[in-house]
Amino acid sequence: MTRFGVLILSLLLLLVACSTGGLKLSLGSSTLPIGENQVDLYLTDDSGKPVTDATVTFDVVHTTMRMEKNLVSTTNKGDGHYVGTVKFTMAGSWIIFVDGKWGDKPLGRHEVKVTIKE
Repeated sequence: MTRFGVLILSLLLLLVACSTGGLKLSLGSSTLPIGENQVDLYLTDDSGKPVTDATVTFDVVHTTMRMEKNLVSTTNKGDGHYVGTVKFTMAGSWIIFVDGKWGDKPLGRHEVKVTIKE
């Protein structure tokens, strides 16, 4: 039986004039189970309006083991809400790198550290 965990990322997009922008991340939980976990991501601009037309991916990396590439595309659910399913194959320390682009502006690469438990 596959176990599902929900990881909620509140993601605030802070755009700075004449720069590539930046992200502020916070996690709903930093401990998740092995298996598939839904990652929810919310993007807003610096005025609090939802970013509805970004392209966002998650690059999931185990911190101590060399693993197969785990790149996850997200689905735009509207109103700044992006969802992707991340699969963790073993317990330990992992990093979810969040990459994205909003129009022609890269959002940069930002990371969220998580611990996976059996």
